[in-house]
Amino acid sequence: MKNRPAIFKSLLSTLCMILVTPYLYAQEPDSSATELSVPPIGHIEYPEGRPSWMQDFGEGVSSKNRMVVVAGPFLTSEESEAELMNLKREASITLVRALIQETTGENNIKPLFTDSQIDQMFVEKSYEGTVTIGGSQQFESGAELMVSDAATEYLMALVQRTLIEKRIRTLALAFTFLTSLLAISVVISKRRITEQLS
Repeated sequence: MKNRPAIFKSLLSTLCMILVTPYLYAQEPDSSATELSVPPIGHIEYPEGRPSWMQDFGEGVSSKNRMVVVAGPFLTSEESEAELMNLKREASITLVRALIQETTGENNIKPLFTDSQIDQMFVEKSYEGTVTIGGSQQFESGAELMVSDAATEYLMALVQRTLIEKRIRTLALAFTFLTSLLAISVVISKRRITEQLS
């Protein structure tokens, strides 16, 4: 029991040493510190000539029927271009569906376009360039797609033709059904007449 104060004193002094020691040996920050020689992994540096519209990607369809798609970064320019073509296909379908839905209310019309039609009718601007990621050079591609007036006219004519074809198919189906119904009723009527005469 007499040793309790000595044990507490010893523990208290040890605790003080543990808490104070890092401050005693702390070093002043080095004022001659230099920048990292290698950028951190995942750090992306864009070139100065990169178009400002490339930053608008991912905004979806705007009121002006505009969409920006960006592919990359990729290790090769071929990968970047191939992915950009896929993105342009998807974006053109999205733009067309939005336009058709807005103008006609139809949402079942799915026109398909060739890659050259997409480039001619929708692509307003395109870009291919490099970015630096973690110190290594990679490739990116981008495109701004818009539905021009000429494309709108073409699409509306395509939609009207599709709607007319749809109506003709519906009428043909109805006509076939009515003709079959009439033929069945004629056969039934002939049987009844034959049965009544015999």
